[in-house]
Amino acid sequence: MNPLRLLIFLSLIALLSSCIDRKEAQAYLPTAGQELFQFQKRLNEEKYLEIWNDLTPLNRQFYDFEIVRMNLTSIRIKLGKILESKNIRWKYIRTAIGDELKLYQETEFENGTAEEIIVFSVIDGTLKISSFELNSPTVDLNVKIGV
Repeated sequence: MNPLRLLIFLSLIALLSSCIDRKEAQAYLPTAGQELFQFQKRLNEEKYLEIWNDLTPLNRQFYDFEIVRMNLTSIRIKLGKILESKNIRWKYIRTAIGDELKLYQETEFENGTAEEIIVFSVIDGTLKISSFELNSPTVDLNVKIGV
């Protein structure tokens, strides 16, 4: 096959697959929004065990509840309660081991602001939090939970 035709063919495949991914991701966005709301509500209410229970099974194996509790408590102590959170972008990722939906949030807390990155694994058509990362330059805090 002509190298130029091969390049065009591969580009079209990449374009089509990204369109499929975007359409699929958009179907998950309302559920991801609800899951994010529940996560943030539990964080405000200090229901850390419920947050840990909602992690993927793999993360519950790697992250002992006490480690998760200490990380989430540090967020609450330094930043306080969440006041407002808005989505700044999202990304749908298709990998060999499964699909993921990544949300990037700008979040305002009582004592500062932070960027949150929440990754949901798509498991049997449902979303489970596979990773949570928070970076706050306001209070010099960086927390990451998940693999």
